[in-house]
Amino acid sequence: MKVVNKFFTILVMIILLTGCTIKNENDMLIDENGKMNYEIIIAFDREFLRNVINMNNFNNDDLIEITDDVMEDFVMNDATMKVSYLDGLEKQEYIDNNYIGTRYIYKVDDIDTISDTKDVVVNLGNYQSTEKLVNQKLFTKSSYQYSANFIFDLQSNASYEGVNYITKFKLTLPGKAIKHNATEVSGDGRTLTWDLSNTTNEVNFSFSLKGNKINFIVCIISIIFVLVTTLAILINRKEVNK
Repeated sequence: MKVVNKFFTILVMIILLTGCTIKNENDMLIDENGKMNYEIIIAFDREFLRNVINMNNFNNDDLIEITDDVMEDFVMNDATMKVSYLDGLEKQEYIDNNYIGTRYIYKVDDIDTISDTKDVVVNLGNYQSTEKLVNQKLFTKSSYQYSANFIFDLQSNASYEGVNYITKFKLTLPGKAIKHNATEVSGDGRTLTWDLSNTTNEVNFSFSLKGNKINFIVCIISIIFVLVTTLAILINRKEVNK
């Protein structure tokens, strides 16, 4: 009997969720100093959330009004919505005209701390992974050049059948990328966008921070030179006035 009930529940879920949408947007910014700000949005259309909440209350005689507040609370606090892969990141509520979900924010002061000299391939869409994102190396570094090989495959690890997935990855760099497989590039060549909702599920790009780091070093040396010169002049004046 339990098997029959489970099969019936799964069948109802498939019927109710067909045509619903899950949105996954990724926005990564790397500045000239090598700082990274990576924001991940996982959001669900309201029909999806209403159906999931109704299914969770399937055996509950007390019906509740499913408002935006109820859906926000469900997304933020229900165990079925927890994404352990993103534990350790800052969490914020996300809501727009069509979706309700969570915004995760990952900030790194120096991408060298999340880079390796070995080739690195990271499945950023593997939300059921036991290895947390904050514990992984994201880039391969060679001298001043950094390369990324990311994979997104949400559909393979999601438990929802018949659901549409909208997945995008946007990258902003301090300069033009050395190479990439982006589907869209801004006029200045610094912002790259990947539409991963169709067949492509790979994000590949390389960039360099050499110019920026050299400029930083030159700036520091210039400041030190000015300070030393000023100090030498002051000492010389004191010697002359004795």
